[in-house]
Amino acid sequence: MRAQCASTVANSIFGQFARELASTKPFHLAAPLHSEDRSFFIRLKGEPVLGDEGPFKTIFADVCEELMQDEPVAPGGQGCTAPQMLIPCPNRQSGVGGHRDSFVPRAGMKNQLEFLKMFESLGLFFATALRSAVLLRLNLAPSVWRVMVEGVEGLRKRDARKELRDLDVNFVEGWMKMVEECGEKEAWESVFGGGDLKWVVLGSDGSEMEVIDGGKDKEVFWEERNEFVKMAEWARLNEFVPQTLALRHGLAQLLPAGVLNLMSPATFEESVCGRDTVDVELLKQHTSYSGGLDPETPVVRYFWQVMEEFDDSMRRLVLQFVCAQPRLPSAAQFANNKLRFLITPLDGLRGSAAAADSALPHSQTCFANLILPRYSS
Repeated sequence: MRAQCASTVANSIFGQFARELASTKPFHLAAPLHSEDRSFFIRLKGEPVLGDEGPFKTIFADVCEELMQDEPVAPGGQGCTAPQMLIPCPNRQSGVGGHRDSFVPRAGMKNQLEFLKMFESLGLFFATALRSAVLLRLNLAPSVWRVMVEGVEGLRKRDARKELRDLDVNFVEGWMKMVEECGEKEAWESVFGGGDLKWVVLGSDGSEMEVIDGGKDKEVFWEERNEFVKMAEWARLNEFVPQTLALRHGLAQLLPAGVLNLMSPATFEESVCGRDTVDVELLKQHTSYSGGLDPETPVVRYFWQVMEEFDDSMRRLVLQFVCAQPRLPSAAQFANNKLRFLITPLDGLRGSAAAADSALPHSQTCFANLILPRYSS
């Protein structure tokens, strides 16, 4: 299933995953919760590996990396890198406002039906990871998680202006405010006179969206400005709803019925993705030792000292090296899934302590084992 990212969805890593799903009944992916069974096995061409757990986790990490790309995208999907199902939210694109780490589902694709099927497959991908206790490093905007868990009603009961500001502060504080502040007809004519303002808005991917049928050919008049602002606001918030609902439908094919109704968007996000910050104390609590090591062994103390000095980006790299996933489970997930982190010594090195100091640590990602040389400092 592994492949290099290509210029089409079909040849991407996720595209290969989706193709396999198309010939598989969803219930075949339903490995028992909290079990060591896996929904499928990964064969890495030209990469011999020992065990199945490491490749299984790696494919999820590879897909997440592939989905979250910052390359510019062209309206209609022309010249995109694969698979471009997710794009940076406008605040990320402009570097201003909140949630600048977030991505949103892409709108404006030419073959919308095929595109929605890919999001349904992405929902199955989410559900498979959740049932297998694999955490996904996907930074989706809060509004996306809200629709995923609560449906469109989740948006309707929120402050639409605030939700949109969290996605695109320039649209709210710039363009929308400019329209709203034209309280006098003369001011309107000086800014929007000549019929330049139509019933259209630009989506997150730069594609035009009609606010009303035939909007690209209809002028917005001064008397219609407030209605236009409300409809433009709702159109922008709804641009990713069809894709997110398709993702939700994919989730429902594998998760127990009604499970989403029992969770808040934030809780569900943490269940799927874990936390982006790495709690070193939590990791310590769920770490075991073997080969004569214990928490007071010098090399173990050195390791934890370094982990505490690292920032979260470096800590995530350590987790990726040892566990094949860059995020830490919650305390409940550690307990429910019987997870642990193991530190064991790299023995058998010839020579003095200098041999250990020049050796590199090893890992066994299938078992979350870190094999440390007995470093002297």
